[in-house]
Amino acid sequence: MCLSFNYTYSATAAATAVAMAASAGEAALKANHNVKCNGIQLTKITHEDGSHSMMFFLPILSETAKIAMYPCPPDCLGEEAQFLVPSGTMPCNAANLEAFRNPGKYVPFPDPRPEYRSLSDDGGADGGSKAEVPVIELPPSKCIINLNGSCTFVLKTASYVKSDSEIEAAIASNQYPDKPTYLETLARACFKSLTESMDAHNVDKSKIFAMSEDDPTKVDPFAMINFLDEFYPNLRANNDMLVCIPGADKDGNLKMEAAFSFCFHYPEARHCQPMLGLVHNIDHTNTDSEQPVEEDYHVTSNTKSQMTINNTETGATTKIDLFTASEFLPYPPYPPREEYDVYDHDAWISGCAALQYKMQTAYWESMSALCLKMGLPDFNKEYFETTNLVGRSLPKNATSVMCYEDEYADRVARMKAAERASKRQTRELRRLGV
Repeated sequence: MCLSFNYTYSATAAATAVAMAASAGEAALKANHNVKCNGIQLTKITHEDGSHSMMFFLPILSETAKIAMYPCPPDCLGEEAQFLVPSGTMPCNAANLEAFRNPGKYVPFPDPRPEYRSLSDDGGADGGSKAEVPVIELPPSKCIINLNGSCTFVLKTASYVKSDSEIEAAIASNQYPDKPTYLETLARACFKSLTESMDAHNVDKSKIFAMSEDDPTKVDPFAMINFLDEFYPNLRANNDMLVCIPGADKDGNLKMEAAFSFCFHYPEARHCQPMLGLVHNIDHTNTDSEQPVEEDYHVTSNTKSQMTINNTETGATTKIDLFTASEFLPYPPYPPREEYDVYDHDAWISGCAALQYKMQTAYWESMSALCLKMGLPDFNKEYFETTNLVGRSLPKNATSVMCYEDEYADRVARMKAAERASKRQTRELRRLGV
């Protein structure tokens, strides 16, 4: 959709031109069918009462997927997984973020991104080894039921998942004959913990796994193999496993909605925060400790904070920078071209800034409505910073981020945002001759 406006300078019409430009950009965004909800969206919120939430929109990229797994550090969950709270359905804000970061693409310039997060086969299950191996018994899995009927089971795997060096040591000490045997032993213990918890919470296993023809109360062995195929690539040492199952419709069939929703709510500030789904499809044959983020991974916050991701293998730290509206604004053509002299590029850029404010408002209003539905406190909506991690090379074992809120920097950032808004208003008043 292509809309054009005359940006020729007019003192009396400048404010109207800016508003029309922003509205035209919003209309162009809605008409753009290339903005898709196929990327992860993480929203970090500091609430009015000082509590904090990490809210995740995790897309489903397959029409046949019935289960999803995300490793998560136990410290982020809490001893009883008390920080993972029942979640409402997260809104997709991909379009708002797209326009916020690239307003010049939508505000008219003066005239003259299914396959489910694919599962690699990173381990075998050939019926099991007959050698005697240590028995792994997981504690019962906690079940969190979300507002849309979907549920998340927390498998307490952190104490049982070994690193490669620990597996090698276990093999050398004859605890396990080989790595596949260890992995299968662990996976079977997780499968047992999961299915027993499903039974305890009246979740119909037959909606997720094929059942045995000989005994309809038991899962078919081939379904177990499919579980292993998904389980192995998601294993992370020192991490628990979140197993997500969609809710059922009125006919009892699983509702494969656009995404799974998660909310971690913390009563007070804490440094270690979850980063679900950051790096997936891990290639365990590659010895590199880092791997690129393959799809969009949006991170948005309503407070100024420092975020870093630690590489537990190398000890290196990667800083995650989030950016405010002014850092995404476009620039006029450079060098200046004579044919553009009749146009008011300041009005165009002001239109871009106005579109950004519309997108920021829409984003925070959608999240505020969700917080209200979930019984969470409201939050300050004046500040907005965001980034997209797609293409970044990050530690492939990363499942958390360290957050350090800088209250002084936050106050300074809010003051600068207010100062920029005041300057924009002053420019518009001068344009109107006031």
